Amino acid sequence: MLAPGAAVACPSSDYMGATLSYSGAQLATPQVLSATAAGMIPVSQCTNISGAVGHAEIAPDFTFFFSQMGNRGVVFDVQSDCDSTLIAHTADGAWHFNDDGGVGLMPRLTLGGAGVMGGPSPVEGRVDLWLGTYRANDLCPANLTVRASDSAIPQGGCPNPDGVGQVHRFFAGQLISPVRLNSISAQGATELRSCGITGTGFVDPNPDITLELSNMQDRILDLAFSGACDTTMLVRTADGQWRFDDDSNGNLDPRLTLTETRQMEGRVNVWIGRYGQQACMGTLTLHARSLSGRPPPPPPDSGPLAGDWRLLANGYGGSLSFRPAGNGWTGVLTLEGGPETLRDVRFDPHSGRIEFLRPIPGLEQHYVGTLRDGRIEGQFNQSGSAYAYLWTATR
Repeated sequence: MLAPGAAVACPSSDYMGATLSYSGAQLATPQVLSATAAGMIPVSQCTNISGAVGHAEIAPDFTFFFSQMGNRGVVFDVQSDCDSTLIAHTADGAWHFNDDGGVGLMPRLTLGGAGVMGGPSPVEGRVDLWLGTYRANDLCPANLTVRASDSAIPQGGCPNPDGVGQVHRFFAGQLISPVRLNSISAQGATELRSCGITGTGFVDPNPDITLELSNMQDRILDLAFSGACDTTMLVRTADGQWRFDDDSNGNLDPRLTLTETRQMEGRVNVWIGRYGQQACMGTLTLHARSLSGRPPPPPPDSGPLAGDWRLLANGYGGSLSFRPAGNGWTGVLTLEGGPETLRDVRFDPHSGRIEFLRPIPGLEQHYVGTLRDGRIEGQFNQSGSAYAYLWTATR
């Protein structure tokens, strides 16, 4: 058992998230980023963040660098499947928080801009951003939209075959079991048949999802969408062909199957549209099946998590070891008492998020962290208590 007594943690600008740089001109077009809303730390105890509620993690999800913003501010919007929050730390050292300023239980946070008391207030330099959750231990995929405060979400225009949506990269082996992309909005402002493309309903100019696929030889790719309204699917295949479906997945939802390697090896853009007046959120499921009955090949390497790590957990030194196993991971933690087999090891290579259970009888510990630049940083709890203990792992 690790000794208690560590200081309670709070979101800290001493860390950096995934780093992105934008100018004011770039943010005139809204940028949609794939993210994960998660939170273990009760931020109401963080007195430096006025009015904060819910939960967040120590390290930010994103670190933005804004330049040439003029008099523009920046607007952050979130769409997710859980009650989410936003926390920002700006270059002037100020903290900002929002819970339900967007649609429904979704947050919206505006920094700077002409509406600020005292005149225009530009946002320049570094901004750290956390996507938190109202409830502890929630973990849900999210879309983060970043735009200039004087910009608007595009409302019309035909599908742009060169557009880019949320980018997801997969080898065929990663799709041998169905992969679900959540929190996708089925919506649209342009009637598809007015664009000279065979199909019905309404779509937006930019794709919702951009798939970068490889090792797809001898495969069949199924794409199926499930939503709470009447939805459609438009696909621009890797070889430049349009494919459309309305109701093949049942329940007024679409399904498409790509059978030719040239259709799916490379970039595949996906639009999720609406048939009627109602828009809704839903889930896109991807599944690569083998034509020959052979399982798809694994990725060419086992990723950045595999191997041995030096562990420091609440001041106690030890080691961690992770190995890929089938479609998941195994792990071993070693401290003074010897090696311990970990349970429920989960790793998301896109966000770098890792979590696992250390099954101490009566004192089970849940570790959560983020792998960035060859280093893991995170928090853990004990017996279901607050995530008040810090841990790091290095090579």
